[in-house]
Amino acid sequence: MAKASVKVKPGDIIEIQFGVKTVKAEVLDIRDRDLTETETNYLRTWMEMGFDLEMLREAYDRTVTNTGKRAWGYMNSILESWRDKGIFSRKDIREKDRPAARKAKPARTGGEQKSKKDN
Repeated sequence: MAKASVKVKPGDIIEIQFGVKTVKAEVLDIRDRDLTETETNYLRTWMEMGFDLEMLREAYDRTVTNTGKRAWGYMNSILESWRDKGIFSRKDIREKDRPAARKAKPARTGGEQKSKKDN
C-alpha cells in the first residue's frame, strides 16, 4: 500500500507513485500536509480505474463547484459514474456525460403557441 510520509510546504507538488502511475496531489489542493491513508486509497483506486491527472482535475473542479469543498466521497461518485459510462477523457465527457438539463425539453412559457390539440 502506498503511503505519503513527506512533509511539504505550500506550493510543493506531492507525487505519489503507484507502480507506473503517478498522481500529483497539488491538483487536489493538498499542499501543506501528508495525505491520509483514506486519501491515498482513493487516489490509488481512481488510478486503477484508469483515470489520469486531467480527469482527476475535472472531477475535483466539479466537486468543489457543486459542494464548495473537497469532498472525497462526492468526487468518488463522479469518477465511478464516469467509469461506468466508459468516460476516461474530456472528449468522452463532452460526448457521454451531458447534464440532464441539456437533455430535458425546455419548459413551456406563457408566450408559446398552443398545440393543435389546444385549438
